[in-house]
Amino acid sequence: MTSSPDAELAILRHAVRVVLLDARDRVLLMRWRLQSGDRIWITPGGGLDAGEDHREAARRELEEEVGLARADLGPCVWLREHTFAWQERNYRQRERFYLVRVGSHEVDRSGNDANELAVIEEFRWWRLSELEASGETFAPRRIALHMRALLEEPLPSHPIDVGV
Repeated sequence: MTSSPDAELAILRHAVRVVLLDARDRVLLMRWRLQSGDRIWITPGGGLDAGEDHREAARRELEEEVGLARADLGPCVWLREHTFAWQERNYRQRERFYLVRVGSHEVDRSGNDANELAVIEEFRWWRLSELEASGETFAPRRIALHMRALLEEPLPSHPIDVGV
């Protein structure tokens, strides 16, 4: 997993993300506005609450961020570690990505908290070809490559480190 020299000084944060695929093999991403003003497209998810396991957190985040209740959570397919600054603190975040398939879903933001409403600017369903052709910034950065493997190959028997 990738980390920066400041990783040892950062607060360790465990998080979960969801690779949400619809029946047309599109992935749902949200455009997040960073404190720097830059934008990045990420999968739904967030930090674990006290006493919560990764699978519980994935279900909670799906319900809060996109309004998808009672999701049928698939396997953990990816891992990622990165450092970032948020509200004058440095974090080293360890993420697990779970696969979820739905027929279709329309995003409902009524469960978003004030912070999410302030920083999540847009939700969009992306086709693999759109990811591959896009000049946008994604996390993980090579999401198109990893999406292609998820869609065209058997699911990994163990989660794959997808890098920063």
